[in-house]
Amino acid sequence: MSGVSALLTKWFSERPQWLQIAATRLLQQSELTGKDVSELATMCQQEADGKLPKTTCSFPTTAFSQGAAGTLRLCSISDVEGVNALAPKKPLEFGKGNITIVYGNNGSGKSGYVRLLKHVCGARETGTLHRNVYKPGSAVQKACISFEQDGIPKTHTWSGQGICDDLNSVDIFDTSFGKVFVSSEDEVSYEPPVLSFFSSLILACEKLASALDAEANRHQSKKPNIPADKKVTPEGIWYEAISAKTSTQDIDKHCTFSSADETEIQTLQQRLAEQAPVEKAKQLRKQKQHIDTLVQDAQKYLEQLSDENYRRIIAAKKKSILKKTAADTAAEKVFSGSELEGIGSDVWKELWEAARNYSVSAAYKEAEYPNVSDGSRCVLCHQTLTQEAKERLISFENFVKGEMQKAAMDAAKEYETASQTIEVLPTSEMLKIRIDAAGIPPDEIASQVMDFFAQLQARKDLLPGIDSEEAIPGPLLSPKWIEEANALSKGLGELAAKYDEDAKSDNREEIKKKLNSLQARKWLSEHRTAIDEEVNRLKLLNQIQEAKKSTNTKALSQKKGELAEA
Repeated sequence: MSGVSALLTKWFSERPQWLQIAATRLLQQSELTGKDVSELATMCQQEADGKLPKTTCSFPTTAFSQGAAGTLRLCSISDVEGVNALAPKKPLEFGKGNITIVYGNNGSGKSGYVRLLKHVCGARETGTLHRNVYKPGSAVQKACISFEQDGIPKTHTWSGQGICDDLNSVDIFDTSFGKVFVSSEDEVSYEPPVLSFFSSLILACEKLASALDAEANRHQSKKPNIPADKKVTPEGIWYEAISAKTSTQDIDKHCTFSSADETEIQTLQQRLAEQAPVEKAKQLRKQKQHIDTLVQDAQKYLEQLSDENYRRIIAAKKKSILKKTAADTAAEKVFSGSELEGIGSDVWKELWEAARNYSVSAAYKEAEYPNVSDGSRCVLCHQTLTQEAKERLISFENFVKGEMQKAAMDAAKEYETASQTIEVLPTSEMLKIRIDAAGIPPDEIASQVMDFFAQLQARKDLLPGIDSEEAIPGPLLSPKWIEEANALSKGLGELAAKYDEDAKSDNREEIKKKLNSLQARKWLSEHRTAIDEEVNRLKLLNQIQEAKKSTNTKALSQKKGELAEA
């Protein structure tokens, strides 16, 4: 058999790994246990998944050799109790010859001994072994069987049930056993050890296939049913077709649902519900305009109250103060001999300019101011001007029109102009009205708008008391709500354009399809866990089916046939 062993070693090396392991186990034990089948089924799945380590299977040269036949001989039956009406006073001896004849009258117990042997040796048709009906108190059945196995005397005490392993090769033939072959289908055959080995492997494959089927049946689908109206969407069609080949990336693509998608659903529902899309578009654009104006004003005030503008205003203020101080010093020198106080002051200058306006517009329209011609009068007191008064008026006018005074006035105007670059900010009441008009809900964004304009007003209120750049407070940064408001404005513009499109064409069916598709994706996102579990289940079933393919017995049956021919 050494040639057969080498041939089988090579042949099995080309078979699945789990089958080689099963063959190795069958070489070590007569049959596979339930534990073996369970372990082999696991290995079969691991191999289908590419996770079973490589192994080799070799057959010893004596694996299928016929061992030397042993001898077995029945010697006697003794100590029989509770079996029919048998009550022997001495053992039933079978002698030492090749044939032993047991005879006696009818009812002497011959059939009782045969039935007893059938129970002890494990015949196919054992029949019922009754107790002695004449001794109802006897409940125990027993007997002692003496035999020789390979020349060694042995005994077996039978206690009413069970088979003696050493005697299970003894064949018992009687009339009832003969009927088994006549009345029932049966096949009597003999297989050499190597063919019996293949039969055991074929049986193991069948058991593994059944075990794998049972494993597959334990993994029933828990896939939820998608609503009927969502099945016709691209998402629904994908969902109905998911398989073991569905990738995680594919699941992410179809099951991702964001807040933007939820907003889109609400928008589409509003578009379907809107009966006057033209008016709705106008309303949205008006709302957009209010948002844009609010943002533009915020950016304008932010620029006006910037550090750069602060420095420009403070510089103009410093210059005005400096020029005015210089002009006041010069005026003090010019009017040091005046009989009245305050000559050259701001109040005096206003009086002087008022007198000028009266002179050139009413009193002396044709003359320059001050009119110091002969007979001229003071435009304030209407007294005739003396020579001293004329000279005093001329000196006043020269001072007013002097370079230093002019520089002081120019600097004051420059400071006033710079200060006016900061416009009046809206009140909180006006701001609330504008926020409502812009359609900004009273949420966090509205609060941010109110807080920002309050900061602008506070910064503006600080300006009059600031005289140096070092005293300028920290700059205000562009607020986050401006970016969000711009995004809202853009969305309103796009939505208005969609309403315009709705007004021009009847695209409600297209909107319904898009809405249904988004709702289907939302449903998929809500059942993402179940989808992952279903794909994993399908992958497992696919692996089990791949494993089951390797339990196909065709190759084993063909090889067994070849060996049978040989």
